[in-house]
Amino acid sequence: MIPLCYDNDGFKKTRNYIQLMKTVVEYSKCSQIDIATAEWYIISRYKEEGGVECLCGHYPCNDLFVIKNYYNHNELAPIGNQCMKYFQWNEQDKKILEAFKKWHYKEYQMPASKYYKVAFHEIIKDVEYIRTLETQVKSAEQKRLLEYAHAVWVHKPPPPPQTQPPPIVCSKCVVAKKKGYKMCYECRFGKSDNAIEVECKLCVVAKKKGYKKCYICFQESQR
Repeated sequence: MIPLCYDNDGFKKTRNYIQLMKTVVEYSKCSQIDIATAEWYIISRYKEEGGVECLCGHYPCNDLFVIKNYYNHNELAPIGNQCMKYFQWNEQDKKILEAFKKWHYKEYQMPASKYYKVAFHEIIKDVEYIRTLETQVKSAEQKRLLEYAHAVWVHKPPPPPQTQPPPIVCSKCVVAKKKGYKMCYECRFGKSDNAIEVECKLCVVAKKKGYKKCYICFQESQR
């Protein structure tokens, strides 16, 4: 039998605990504490050198977390490191919490890397760098970095790789290339609306001689 001064999870109902749970329930979907505390996941961790007041009322707190609600997307902060134990994390959230506590402020110790002696949470912002490690990971340090990045990316997925839009293909150029030409007449002189703008080569020569454009382009502009 759990005493009345403890909640269902065995946490002592101190004044700070009650204050925090009131806030959590207020911003959660469910009004039951045991369900409301399972609605949240971690999105950030940070430090306040001077210390700030936790949502529970404890002061000062230096090691702080930001959490977000699965359902209504509310965010709660600052939450001190000790208060994180009051929430019910699923297996993935536990992995993220462990990653934050173990590696968030640690430095990357690979001397050959451009991120040597840089905090883990800064390194994982370089998505392309992390993706290169996935194919050539060797050291224990690199494996830890990958585990940390993947854990955090569960709720903050990396942006897709930047790709250049496909070039616009001129249908007349397709026909012209079959006949042995490099491009159609319109694209050759930069007249086609379907092609990437190409500067007229005759105009390039004309400009070197002091003219604004070649004779053909001048005649076209007069029409």
